[in-house]
Amino acid sequence: ILALSIAIPSIASAETSFSLDGEMTLKKTVDSTSPKPGDKVNFTITYSNDLHEAAYNVTIFEWMPPNLTFISSKPFYDGVSDPETGFYRWSRGNIPLHESGTVIVKAMVDNVPVETVITNTAHLAYEFENGTRVEVTSSVNITVMQAAGVDVYPDQIHSVPPHTGAWTEFNVTVENTGNGLDTFNISLRSIAYNPSGSTHEWKIELYNSKGYPKNLVATVYDDNVDNPTSWTDHGVLTSVTLASGESTWFMIKVNEAEGTSGSGDAYLDVHLIATSLFDPSVSELVDKMTIVKSVAGITLGPDYSKYANPGDLVVYRHIVVNSGQTEVVDLKYTSPR
Repeated sequence: ILALSIAIPSIASAETSFSLDGEMTLKKTVDSTSPKPGDKVNFTITYSNDLHEAAYNVTIFEWMPPNLTFISSKPFYDGVSDPETGFYRWSRGNIPLHESGTVIVKAMVDNVPVETVITNTAHLAYEFENGTRVEVTSSVNITVMQAAGVDVYPDQIHSVPPHTGAWTEFNVTVENTGNGLDTFNISLRSIAYNPSGSTHEWKIELYNSKGYPKNLVATVYDDNVDNPTSWTDHGVLTSVTLASGESTWFMIKVNEAEGTSGSGDAYLDVHLIATSLFDPSVSELVDKMTIVKSVAGITLGPDYSKYANPGDLVVYRHIVVNSGQTEVVDLKYTSPR
């Protein structure tokens, strides 16, 4: 009699859902395999007991991969989880034969470069009745697509001198906040408001970081109007190509129109608008305003102190100098005692 014996080792871990004795199956899917930065994706982890017996001490766990930010899960993760390190676990207890269930994890895609591949892996661990521990895994990949993004913000105002012929200068930074190379059209629009109804002309100059202060990008003009909603669209004046995270700056110079100073309510409002060519629905603007106000400058030169007896006539001389525009000066004298 010939006896043949084959020793089959217990399964310590597996990447598939097949074994000689059967095992629990695990499958991880995602509702979007090509999201953009900022998109929220739902990972569904499905498990089922295809054994010939119950599975004991079943847990599902994962480490949230870099470039994904955990938002929530259903059911909620257990107390062993450590969100600070990105470890999440769901205790499922004992799973009877042929039972199944799901865990849904919602995460947000971080602002990472276009075509970044993110692999998210779920782990399923359980025990047989004899104490043998088994672990299976299932992974899914997502590929991050390009998303346009732009931020436009002012750096500083160099001066705001409110008088005819004065120049006001504004620095404006344009930054590509998207995750890929993009070109942005730069346009201007303005409104020159003067309640007096005069039609004097404002001059607006646009420089880029390479051309300032000698080389103009464009010069446009706007006439004063008495309608505060009547904008002038100057159209696309230039464009700039920026890598993700790269920025550049522009200089807007505004020359105050003759005849507007001193009104107190007159102003020029300018918008610089950056629009993505990759996604024209993505644009941002910065609002810069020059307000024209009266300039008042009064210098009062007092006379020297004088002494007198009761009943004497004392004359004081004061010099009043107007260092601003034409102004009506009210003078009032009070004695300290």
